[in-house]
Amino acid sequence: MASQERPALRRTHQPNVLLAAALCLIAIAAAWVIARLMWPDSDNRTQNVGDFPLPPVSESPYLNVTDNAQYVGSAACRDCHQAETNTYQMTAHSAALSDVDPSKEPPEDSFVHAASGREYTVYTSEGRVHHRESLPADDGETIESNDYPLRYLVGSGRHSRTYLVEADGFLLESPITWYASRQAWGVSPGYDEPDHPGFSRMVGTDCLICHAGQLNAAHQRYRHLELIEQSIGCERCHGPGSLHVERRKSKEAIVEDLTIVHPGDLSRSLQESICAQCHMQAAAMVRVRGRDYADFRPGLPLSDFQLHYQTDDSHDSMTVVGHFEQMHRSQCYIQSATLTCTTCHAMHEPPPEDKVAYYKQKCLSCHSSDNCGMELVERREHQPQDNCVACHMPTSDTDIPHIAFTHHRIGIHALSSQHTSSQHTSVHGSLTPLHDVSHLATIEQQRALGLAYLKLSEGEVASNTANSARQQAREHLTSSYDDGLQDGETLSALARLFYGMNNEVAEDLASRAIAADKLSQSAEADSLFLLADLAFDRRQYHIAIPHLQRAVELRRMYEDWLLLGLSYLESGQLDQAMLAFTQARAILPFRPEIYGLLARCARETGDIEQASRHAAKQLQLQSLASPNHVTPNSSNSSP
Repeated sequence: MASQERPALRRTHQPNVLLAAALCLIAIAAAWVIARLMWPDSDNRTQNVGDFPLPPVSESPYLNVTDNAQYVGSAACRDCHQAETNTYQMTAHSAALSDVDPSKEPPEDSFVHAASGREYTVYTSEGRVHHRESLPADDGETIESNDYPLRYLVGSGRHSRTYLVEADGFLLESPITWYASRQAWGVSPGYDEPDHPGFSRMVGTDCLICHAGQLNAAHQRYRHLELIEQSIGCERCHGPGSLHVERRKSKEAIVEDLTIVHPGDLSRSLQESICAQCHMQAAAMVRVRGRDYADFRPGLPLSDFQLHYQTDDSHDSMTVVGHFEQMHRSQCYIQSATLTCTTCHAMHEPPPEDKVAYYKQKCLSCHSSDNCGMELVERREHQPQDNCVACHMPTSDTDIPHIAFTHHRIGIHALSSQHTSSQHTSVHGSLTPLHDVSHLATIEQQRALGLAYLKLSEGEVASNTANSARQQAREHLTSSYDDGLQDGETLSALARLFYGMNNEVAEDLASRAIAADKLSQSAEADSLFLLADLAFDRRQYHIAIPHLQRAVELRRMYEDWLLLGLSYLESGQLDQAMLAFTQARAILPFRPEIYGLLARCARETGDIEQASRHAAKQLQLQSLASPNHVTPNSSNSSP
């Protein structure tokens, strides 16, 4: 059967560049860019990434900021630092990631998610807690389901409990979360929509790095991530401890110990780099060329490893991890040379019993009670405890439903906005770096800005913002490419940007990307899928199949397995096609098209009974997806 009969692929990691209006706007610029990519100046033809040394890492007096120091784990610190260890274990940071303990879990329950019609069940079997996702038919029978035992708990539970499961060597986010504020289960953040990802959302180093102590994730992003230390431990703020342990064991006289970083001795900006690893949520973040997520060391500037960008119309809405940016917009911070994260937060200590008195004293260390613009009697009418933080750092709704955090912009907040949702649906404007990037060569700045615009375009932004950001990404990345900086990440990004606009250029760029050194898993997988899709369109299945076989080793995506199954099917390898489609169904079991393809495989192998079952299920799912279908009411539905 002709290949053009394949179902439309949901390229969630692929750019949508087929909009006619957008192409008209950028046609002239694109023609120039394509010409430059295909026929660069002769002076640049011999240039490659080897002509550009990696951006330098700042100097530091500390000895453990280099690869000479190794991570040894928090247990190695305990003998000499027992008191700090004991109190740190009472903090939220120490419980950012843990094994699931059934005896400490919220109650079992079930609910129906109204938007998707899927039913979720929390239950325990053979000593393990499970999350089950199923899709009921109108008659109450289950059409299809996914069921996984929980592997890890993310979060201390003070605000929420999010869970990870493991499948095929990948960590995946569960679609349901326990919300402490409601004392109830609900869909996880980002899942409250009709066609949400279910158990298909992969959790990689870019997410896990902020919830785990240490990962063995060199040049890996998704598969087989080794958790060396679950809890965020001592070395996350003090740096690798091997040199320090050796020095202390040697019993030699020490005048000044530079084998370990003491954050309290660092400058304000270097202190903040430690916190900003995880408490900064800008519009886009990119890694400096040649750097990985886990390469940062306390005592060095974060901007040597990561670059964070904000839009020029930055808003004041609350996000769960936007504390850094909010603090920097505070007049208290701007007018002070010393105010920083640890001014209020004692990292080794549990939360104070009397939070109001504790944090009020922090305010009064710089301000007097008379500084308040409201008289004491009036203040106490609003706040009987005369709580400074309640007015000047109010608890506000965040970008995650059912979770409210303390706003970290110290200032005067309108009362009407303190408890309103901060969700926003559009972002626009130019990107500017949150940090000083002058230490980077101009060509590196161009490359990073281009990658940042591409990240922005792929986020949850309005379509006009995405189109504008993609155009900016093309211009900046083409500029750095044209000047000779042609590393694998740049090649892969440009391939995605030209995919559908000029496939000859996109294919050349993607081919060069997968041959590049130290290409990230995500960039390699994106390039492999692009090459496979183009080969499939030319009916070159013998080329598409090996690319997809490699892609499914790197990530667990429905689209990859679907296209692999189609490639096998069109080349007559029915058994392999059936296996690939079955794996696609395991990832997203509620897609009607996958059952149509399974039915076709069954028919062509002579299994008419199985073909009929798959075809019937396809019709059921198509009926439920119909805009005229009404999800049955449930007395226990999620909001």
